[in-house]
Amino acid sequence: VLFRSAQIFVPLGSISITGQTAISANGTGGSATFAGAGQGGNANIAINGPGSVTLSNDVFLSSLGTGGASLFGTGNTGTSGTGTGGDARIVATGNGAFSLTGNAYLYANGAGGNSDGAGAGNGIAGTTSISQNTGGSIDINGSAQLYAVGRGGAINSGGTGSGGNGTGGDVRIAVNDAGGIDISGDTYLYADAYGGDSFANGITIGGGNATAGLTNLGSAGGVLNIGGTAYLTSSAYGGYAFNTGFGGSATAGQALVGAIDSGATINIGGPASLYAIATGGSGTGAGTGGAATGGTAQFFATDGAVNVALDVYAAAAANGGTAEDGNGGAALGGFASIRASGTGRVRLATTSGSVAMYTTTAGGSTTGAGNGGDATGGYAQAFSSESGLIQMGTGSAQAVFFGDAVGGSSSGSGNGGNAIAGTAELYVTGGSITAPNVTLVGSATGGSGVNGGDALNPVEPGARTVLMTAQQGSIIITGNSVLNATAQGGDGMNGGTGGDAYAGSILIDAITSPTGSSSLIQLGAVNAYSAGLDRKSTRLNSSHRCISYAVFC
Repeated sequence: VLFRSAQIFVPLGSISITGQTAISANGTGGSATFAGAGQGGNANIAINGPGSVTLSNDVFLSSLGTGGASLFGTGNTGTSGTGTGGDARIVATGNGAFSLTGNAYLYANGAGGNSDGAGAGNGIAGTTSISQNTGGSIDINGSAQLYAVGRGGAINSGGTGSGGNGTGGDVRIAVNDAGGIDISGDTYLYADAYGGDSFANGITIGGGNATAGLTNLGSAGGVLNIGGTAYLTSSAYGGYAFNTGFGGSATAGQALVGAIDSGATINIGGPASLYAIATGGSGTGAGTGGAATGGTAQFFATDGAVNVALDVYAAAAANGGTAEDGNGGAALGGFASIRASGTGRVRLATTSGSVAMYTTTAGGSTTGAGNGGDATGGYAQAFSSESGLIQMGTGSAQAVFFGDAVGGSSSGSGNGGNAIAGTAELYVTGGSITAPNVTLVGSATGGSGVNGGDALNPVEPGARTVLMTAQQGSIIITGNSVLNATAQGGDGMNGGTGGDAYAGSILIDAITSPTGSSSLIQLGAVNAYSAGLDRKSTRLNSSHRCISYAVFC
């Protein structure tokens, strides 16, 4: 069943509604052995020209796509339908005005159908957005929640296929010129993805894969004001195998807050949280845990300004799926960053609170004969270039950057997973970075097992995983700086061998630029740790320690 369009469109004149407003353009596939697809249409409010729309109560825009189910008992060879979300938008252009006293809810989710047969349906999300251009203005005296979530269908216990794949959509609140957008309350944006679960049996089948989409608060000219919390999530969750089978893989998307023009400003009056986390699905029996790849969580300003009053949290972490007799899922960290270029200004936790950027990775654990999953840390960074400014916190606030990695453990007869440290960095090639206190961690910990996993640095022993570098510009930390590039090998058990450990290195370096411009790194107190701890365990669990330090300043 396909629904193409349901909308309020105002090129001239005005519309005023005192009660709730609901616009639906949902599509649902029919059930059958080979079930039908469901495609969402367009559920929009569009003001183009000098017209206006005034709503005095909550508004609901729905463009859902739901695949039909293939549910006809054991032995069914059919497949379920794909569900594809459509478009749900509020847009004001040509000096048009949209005013809402109440909350805005926009949905463009896609959900695949469940199946007793050979394959569950995929779920592909669509697009939700609130945007303005060419002098249009949007004023919401309330909160805004936007969803474009993709969810794969499940395989039931009599099925013979894998769970459906889930793909997140595109979710944005965007200002393009001086008309601006004001939202007095909280703002929540969701572009998550969920792989479908599997309740079937079979080593060659399992949970569906998940690929998250994009969430974005953006300005390309003009002001975007968020009065309360800003919460953006583009996370991915691989499907689980509940009987026998592999866990689905997970690939996180992008969660971005950015201003890209000299006239662009984003103001957030509460805390701001960005999530681009990947979690692999769990495998059972001899099935492996799903692999996980973190995404991108970023605050940035290219000539414009981003201001957040309270706590800031950004995570591009990855967690490999757990397993039983199979191997745990591998994990690869993403990119969590703060970037200012041109004349850009990024000011975080300006009133109170802390700043935290995480790309922590963890390989999947296993309880049987399998090995723990390997983990590779991500990249946690603050980077300023040209005349950019990054300010993190006031008073005694903390700014923390984690690029740590932990290999998966094996509590059965397998080995621990290896861990490769990520990178934590403050870097200027112009402009400045300031904070009261900072912690940078680029550590690695091998997983425990019969033979413990190794703990490594990104390239080779001695590579730099924690850095403060100024090449024309300044880094000023008025309080404490804690720098950690340690490594710890995994514990060996039952007569096995402990994992090796190769610590990374710490670099604090102020470099004269090629043009002769000076650079400054000014720190209050520094605590630097760069130690490698090998684990050499015996059946009695005794250990031998070997510690080495490598710090460069």
